[in-house]
Amino acid sequence: MLRSLVRGPAASLFPAAAMASYYATSHGNATTRNESSVGFVRQPARAIIANPDAFAAKLGRMAADGPSQLLVIADFDYTLTPYHTPTGEHAHSCHGIISGSGFLGHEFQAKANALFQQFYPIEISPLLTQDEKEPHMVQWYSMTANWSAHIWSY
Repeated sequence: MLRSLVRGPAASLFPAAAMASYYATSHGNATTRNESSVGFVRQPARAIIANPDAFAAKLGRMAADGPSQLLVIADFDYTLTPYHTPTGEHAHSCHGIISGSGFLGHEFQAKANALFQQFYPIEISPLLTQDEKEPHMVQWYSMTANWSAHIWSY
């Protein structure tokens, strides 16, 4: 499913992972390591970049800004943050914290909330199969990426 999600303007939401892969593949003999029954097997690192010019501009900006300005958000599945607050309420996801903070402006907050109200019930519905949910999740992701691309682009 992720392959179908990370394309076009939406790919700009994943600059850190793409940057690491791009940097590795553009600097010579980079390899990734996959564990096998006999140890680690080296394989060429690889990245598919939908818009190389836009990516190069973003990569240049990230390099110029330095590591102190890089923020990677990767806790979409509550592996690092709690699922419930100390009072027992459902905690926000990492994306929910940002969209609810107001940091990105009231327009972003309102649109993010409207999309959440529309699509989250589908995401958690026990009545739908994964195959039935997937097109809605792709639509949610695509809509968010389309109207927020200006925030993430440099």
